[in-house]
Amino acid sequence: MVYVSTKIKKNAAQAYEPEVFETDEFSIAKPEGFIIPIKDDSPLEFEAFSKDYGRDDSERFRQVSAEIMTAEKNGFDQIVTSVRGDAGKVLEDIASNGTGRMHRLRAEENAEGVMFEAFHKIIEGPEKVFHLRIRALPEHLDDYLRRIEEMLASFTLK
Repeated sequence: MVYVSTKIKKNAAQAYEPEVFETDEFSIAKPEGFIIPIKDDSPLEFEAFSKDYGRDDSERFRQVSAEIMTAEKNGFDQIVTSVRGDAGKVLEDIASNGTGRMHRLRAEENAEGVMFEAFHKIIEGPEKVFHLRIRALPEHLDDYLRRIEEMLASFTLK
């Protein structure tokens, strides 16, 4: 019984180790301290979140969560406009028109009465638009900022 318990704990700990998540269309680095849940029926292309939850009013939310959604190719401008419109305050707004369009936004957002600092990276691919959204509880942002930046930088289309 001890052996089984030790093996389960070791496998659970490995789930929080850094790894690169790849599909035929994109790749992203999942940093240490995040887990990718197993959900067969998820509408998301990617989902990861921190091990720990917030405190007090935010105890039902993870300290940080990340997700990648997709939209039709002509939805790029609509997504950028929607993120700006949903933001309580836009803190950073950077557009890039290199090879393919890409837009990064950083904003204060409210979800279910809880404030988050959100990071968005929207990339126009050849057939659809990919939208990475990372939300962090502000009181935990300093602990996760380096890992959030790592995820944003590593998110690329193939």
